[in-house]
Amino acid sequence: PGIGRRWTGLCETPDLDILPARFAPRTAVFRAGLELGALHLGLLAASFAVRWRLLRSLAPLAGMARLLAAALAPFGADRGGMTVEARGQDAAGRHVRAAWWLVAEGGDGPTVPTLPALAILRALADGAAGLIPGARACAGVLPLALIEAEFASYRITTGRAVERPRPLFARVLGEGGFATLPAALRRMHDPGWRMAARGEAAVDGAQGVAARFIARLFGFPPAAPAVPVRVEMAAGNAGECWRRTFGGAAFTSQLRPAARPGRVIERFGPLAFELDLPRDGTGLDMVVRRWWAFGVPMPRALAPVGDATERVDTEGRFRFDVEIRLPLGLGRVVRYRGWLVPDESGEDRLRPAERAEGGA
Repeated sequence: PGIGRRWTGLCETPDLDILPARFAPRTAVFRAGLELGALHLGLLAASFAVRWRLLRSLAPLAGMARLLAAALAPFGADRGGMTVEARGQDAAGRHVRAAWWLVAEGGDGPTVPTLPALAILRALADGAAGLIPGARACAGVLPLALIEAEFASYRITTGRAVERPRPLFARVLGEGGFATLPAALRRMHDPGWRMAARGEAAVDGAQGVAARFIARLFGFPPAAPAVPVRVEMAAGNAGECWRRTFGGAAFTSQLRPAARPGRVIERFGPLAFELDLPRDGTGLDMVVRRWWAFGVPMPRALAPVGDATERVDTEGRFRFDVEIRLPLGLGRVVRYRGWLVPDESGEDRLRPAERAEGGA
């Protein structure tokens, strides 16, 4: 709050080792960014000189970079901040997101890293029990309240929030409509913040030159009588990201609520489709009503023809059947049909860049 939108980039930091070792999360991500977009994107551009091995390191340019940052300082503010966010399940097994944030005003940001150390020194001086000297990860040493008490002398404020996700399809269909779906479908469309599913599918490959080109462009799988399937779902306030892996082929789409009630928008790269969701007690269908290419509305007659159904098989598993065909009889792009069940193995390979919220 009060910081606004800024570019951030992935960082290599000890936190990526400490957090998994202490809390055993499936995924840990650390990002940092400079306030001025010109500086942040300029640093990104400069990094390509190292990536392309034109320079061994940017360290010799540090002095020049500091002069440039000082010259641009009047265009920035003396305000900085940080957010720590955890997503998972609470003690009752319910999906939850907890966030804590800090905002430092008036140039007090650089003092923030010193304050936990000051709190520990005060605790040691007061003879606090349980503080054992020695070099180790400084995690879980003091309660947060003692550290936050050190902020009182500075222009530093903190806050926290707890949020529980509402499934995308429950938002779109309404609680009553969502409740009419079979249990296997409700489970698959209630991923919490993250969920993975595994299963098996039969794949019918592309027909024709144009269809084969489209299939390869979007990463659709080739023909196979039986191939292992893994679907990884990540949810955010904006919608959901689904990454589907068929053997060695993978493709990703983003889903969000449409402006029209009862519909979703599914985006595959530059193409977006508005899907109607007719349903009954046996399952759910997805029917293309409108589509866009690069954000431009396209004629319905030129839309790829898609048939997608979700049902429950005789073993109570989520069953899918999806076929995509080119318009004007130009051939099938792909058809895949099979089953899925929630994957309880604990693996979670969805890349950070593919989170539904994404962005800065």
